[in-house]
Amino acid sequence: MMEIRSMTLTHSKAHSQFMPALKAISTSLETYGHRPITAVMTDMPRIDKPELENTLPSLLADVVPVPDITTLPKLTIPTSEWNVTELGSRFQVNTRLNTIMGNLSDAEDFHVALDMEWSVDIENGIQGQVALVSIAFNHEILLIPLHKFWHEGELPSALLIFLRSSNIHKVGVKVNADMKRLFADCKFTEKDQPFVGAVELGHMAKQKNIAMTAGIGLADLAAQVLKRFLPKDPSVRVSTAWDNPELSNTQKSYAALDVYATWQVFEALNSTSSGSSITQTTPGGTSISLLSPDRSTIVAHGIITPDQPKALCGVNVTKTRIVVTVTSILVPGHIVSGELMHSKEDTPFNAFPPTPFHLVCKLKHLQTCEPEILTRTSCPAQTPQSIVYSTPTATTEPGHDLEHTENLDQVQWYNDTDSASESDQDPAQSVADSTGVAYAALLNAIEQTLETRASSSGIKRSGVFGDIWHLMHQFPISMQHGLRRPFARSMRNAFFLYDPEDKAAVEAFLATKGITWDKMLLYHSHWLFQRVKRYVPPPEELLPRVSQVLQTFGPLKDAKTGAPLFNQKCWEIATNALENIRRGFYSDPPNVTLYYPQKPDKFGLSRYRCCRGTNGIEGGVHQNIIRWFGSFNAAPDLALELLRDYALYHNLKIRPFNPVIKVGTFNRTGVPYSGSYDVWTRNRISKLLDITSTHFVTQPPEFGPGGWVNGDNFARSTETFGILQLPSELRGQLGMLAYHPGFAQEVKIRHQYLAQRQGTRIAILPVHTSDERSIFKLLIVEQNGLFSGVNEPKWFQVAERFNSHANGLTIFYKLPEQLKAFWKKWQENSNEKSSISINQAAFDNIVHTLSLSSSSLMPVATGHPQAVRDQINMSAALPSGQTPVEDWHISNALGRHALQQSTIHFHYGEHAPNPTHHVDKGKKRALDSTRDIDDHEPVKVSTRKIRTCRKCGKAGAPSIFSIKKARRTYARQGGISTIFTCDDGL
Repeated sequence: MMEIRSMTLTHSKAHSQFMPALKAISTSLETYGHRPITAVMTDMPRIDKPELENTLPSLLADVVPVPDITTLPKLTIPTSEWNVTELGSRFQVNTRLNTIMGNLSDAEDFHVALDMEWSVDIENGIQGQVALVSIAFNHEILLIPLHKFWHEGELPSALLIFLRSSNIHKVGVKVNADMKRLFADCKFTEKDQPFVGAVELGHMAKQKNIAMTAGIGLADLAAQVLKRFLPKDPSVRVSTAWDNPELSNTQKSYAALDVYATWQVFEALNSTSSGSSITQTTPGGTSISLLSPDRSTIVAHGIITPDQPKALCGVNVTKTRIVVTVTSILVPGHIVSGELMHSKEDTPFNAFPPTPFHLVCKLKHLQTCEPEILTRTSCPAQTPQSIVYSTPTATTEPGHDLEHTENLDQVQWYNDTDSASESDQDPAQSVADSTGVAYAALLNAIEQTLETRASSSGIKRSGVFGDIWHLMHQFPISMQHGLRRPFARSMRNAFFLYDPEDKAAVEAFLATKGITWDKMLLYHSHWLFQRVKRYVPPPEELLPRVSQVLQTFGPLKDAKTGAPLFNQKCWEIATNALENIRRGFYSDPPNVTLYYPQKPDKFGLSRYRCCRGTNGIEGGVHQNIIRWFGSFNAAPDLALELLRDYALYHNLKIRPFNPVIKVGTFNRTGVPYSGSYDVWTRNRISKLLDITSTHFVTQPPEFGPGGWVNGDNFARSTETFGILQLPSELRGQLGMLAYHPGFAQEVKIRHQYLAQRQGTRIAILPVHTSDERSIFKLLIVEQNGLFSGVNEPKWFQVAERFNSHANGLTIFYKLPEQLKAFWKKWQENSNEKSSISINQAAFDNIVHTLSLSSSSLMPVATGHPQAVRDQINMSAALPSGQTPVEDWHISNALGRHALQQSTIHFHYGEHAPNPTHHVDKGKKRALDSTRDIDDHEPVKVSTRKIRTCRKCGKAGAPSIFSIKKARRTYARQGGISTIFTCDDGL
């Protein structure tokens, strides 16, 4: 266990929350003369990698990335022929688009390629507004970042006219959905003019017999139509970095290449003719496509057989039939009608012999196709890039969606590999599941695609590495499966190889005890791993080892239940795991020391401390903090001080609750720390030693090189420990205002300390009060509101609307993640109520039965306060005959409440007053310093003058009347009638 370098409390797991804290660490290392960060261990390497490399550039030093797997040349933009222009201002956008539209006549149709990018937080599935619009046409690529325009409140007028013009056809992959998303982000309604002119490339490709389905992706279209490889790096495509005010060059290049590929595919499809019908006079050798009977799907490709017999295997060739040679099958499950078969039985393609073979087909089911189509596949899943770059979406992120597991114990299925049980099956005696065998075969094909034999020994493939145990944690393996432990041991052995010298020394010692290595590995592996160094081989060696284990164990069935070890989710995780292994995320980084020697054991065997992975943080820090906080009901300020105290104690001497294991100073220097924990006093002593050093004959051992480092001799660090402020850009997007001390004092907001640390006018907290639940419910039931759509609402818009009602007393600021989490909980509760209402009779019967069994109990008197939600929902308290609450009442109530809060905030302005003005100099002076330019009167709050003690002058002293009353009360209760006043005036 090493030192704690940083410990922060963030509002969410978004990269934008904690990356600034990591950036400050890198700056401090450089400021104080330390070596830069060369490797980072994380739980999700592929997702965290781009942000970490952007924040810590030292991670890219000496890195040689793993090349992309493809046989096609990479698609690039010819810079000599195409111009890429970024339109960053409203004037630039309006001028450029107006010029384009001004050159068009009213009847002229104009085609452009259109693509859009937006942020996606894969942790919680929340998606941001459209961040970038890309347009390509006639050797021009226009990139329009929208961040500035969203902040200003509206898009450029020329861009809106461009999107609403029916003469301008916007070509793209799923471009119609993109335009609808942008329309919704603009907060337009059905009354507003929609965005029109979408042309789907997928539909064009299907009509041209290029694609089997209209949902084909852009990378697959580029491979099939352009014969080029289009990189689709998921770390760039699925990222929250699209919300940054300034986009990186990597993002701009990605967007420009995407829209360029869209335009090139469109031009290629536009020049390709559609398939024509086949007749008896169509010459032999013509390339054809075989369609399904409903002519909706291309099921196979082939050619017309040059020699046309009168019959083929007993099937007559008539005027409506023709013999074709099938060269490729696209849909193996397609059934050939029995009337075209010798057996007179319907037969699927997967029962035919390998291609090529002859087949009698009906002319109406055939059409011509381009000859090059015979050499390509129309199934997107079979192209290399679809396999390599298959990226989990926000709702199916591998390892973070555990709802498919049987119970929570399954997340620890790999933890007891040292215990052998009679229930453990022998893999050699297990039966394989047929479906699992098919998945294993597919995984083997993927491995052959990914595998590379080029040696990368000593080559640094990445500066970001994944934790192997978190990788195993992703597989939802049942705790009751008989192959659970054998599979865990095999995965462990596939990943880790043993140092030959350490292994030989341990084997020699075990031989003296009559114990074999394998037996010790089975029952006491932890003892071995403390004495034997292990290493994870390079990607080209690790990939086939892990793949073989996955293919062998995945299909095997449990002897009792008959369930295979892997379900479909496991096979998907296995595919992504192999890709991450190929990228070098789980191999040991070269030239990075992961093992440090410790004191030898009593047998003279070497022992080591390993710092690989993130388990040391999970078990060595997080669990200790849980115990550290267990006896406290800590408020934010106390929690922060506890964290600071824990980090200091942890880094200097020993790990709490386990004094045997030393960390921090001992691990770095090899010498246990001794002395006071008051580092500030030791700094002062060091300064005094420096002043008086000339009077010493010999210097103290802790003074000088290798001794105590006086931190007062260096500039203060800019790092943040504890609660991080919400980024100003995100605060503006969510409708939050900056912290204002005058507002906090006058309104007497709750959780003022938390709001100050977060940098927001009102504290950010989850939904927890009655008023907040009432506001949320009103937002849900509001007619034509944010929740009235078919899909999930735009959570950023919901948060902005909710925050407009925050008052700091009963309603607080909310993040989109917090509202989405509460919405899921609300749905569960609503589903429970609906289920009860459906089975109301049975429920009432149970309630009645239970109420009879408790009739002998004494009644307990309780109060009945009126909840806030009952006050808002006036329909529950309406007198008979009064009109119930309508939808417009709800909208009116929400509008008036938001307007009331806006009025209050208006008196305090957008930002806090100048720090030179202090609110504690008097209420009038504080209000004058925060008064707006237009001289609006501040909110007046009548308060009594603070009482001060006449003897000591301390504020908050009790009055003489309260003291006399306390004396009388105390005397009546039998005490003496003397009051002792403490330092607090009590």
